[in-house]
Amino acid sequence: MAGIYQRDNLAQLYAGNLEKALARRDAYEKQRAERVKSNVDAINKGIASVGRAVTYGTSGTAAEKLAALQKEYEEALAEEARVKNIEDIYNQQVEQRKAF
Repeated sequence: MAGIYQRDNLAQLYAGNLEKALARRDAYEKQRAERVKSNVDAINKGIASVGRAVTYGTSGTAAEKLAALQKEYEEALAEEARVKNIEDIYNQQVEQRKAF
């Protein structure tokens, strides 16, 4: 008596389906590996750019850093004075409107 797999020729049908399934699985794994590699590369590039930004900000001598901080401080003071002047002008206009 012939077995079920020999009787209906199922062994040949299943062999082809099994090969196709294994090929799909292999393709899926390759795509997944490429996706993971892409993500790792993107993270590495991000870390490298952050590292460059940090080292760029810390390069230079202490005198250069001090001069840059002094300039930034003076710009902040000038901006604060400009905003204060605008507020004073606005407050004067409000007082004029109240008086009217």
